Amino acid sequence: MSLSEIIDSYDPNVPLENASTIPSTWYTDTRLYELEQETVFLRSWQLAARVDQLRDPGQYVTCEIGNEPIVTVCGNDRQVRGFFNVCRHHAAAVMTDAAGSAPHLRCPYHGWTYSLEGALKGAPDFSGVCDFDKSANGLLPVETASWENWVFVRIGDPSEPQVSLNQFLTTELIDQIRPLQLAKLRWLERRHYTFDCNWKVFVDKYLEIGR
Repeated sequence: MSLSEIIDSYDPNVPLENASTIPSTWYTDTRLYELEQETVFLRSWQLAARVDQLRDPGQYVTCEIGNEPIVTVCGNDRQVRGFFNVCRHHAAAVMTDAAGSAPHLRCPYHGWTYSLEGALKGAPDFSGVCDFDKSANGLLPVETASWENWVFVRIGDPSEPQVSLNQFLTTELIDQIRPLQLAKLRWLERRHYTFDCNWKVFVDKYLEIGR
């Protein structure tokens, strides 16, 4: 089946009494998975860190969103920013630890060094390169916003309409969450779990447990 046929094989508008679960191919077809990475994860706001982890200049957190490496960092002005965690030289990861603190962002491959605000400050062996513009080779930024002390980033597509974090969450969800006072939570630790399944399986099981 073509990708469009796989997508069209499910009708979300069928009345509830006649509805069925999504087809198994939505969990197994690699083409659909790649499409989801681009349309679901890369174009929506995704959780990246806690504000608690980024309170002081130099503190940073790395993560991966839609197969794209991201780093969020607290600048010298104490503003939290997000960047693609990719060196502009040879595309190596600039910050290789899950989190930490550093006076600047330095790629371990060839030593390109960026300020906490993403500007390129040092490019070894490039001093004699003609027409090399440092100002045009800083880390590429991504949208960053915070809500209830959670830091979110959105990669998005500049050509598409911009959706703020509040618009994405909706007033209804924000009002439902507010009584939980999530902002009062305090950062403790970061844990990684690997699940050998399609991401939708994890979401399905979570929804069942939450009922």
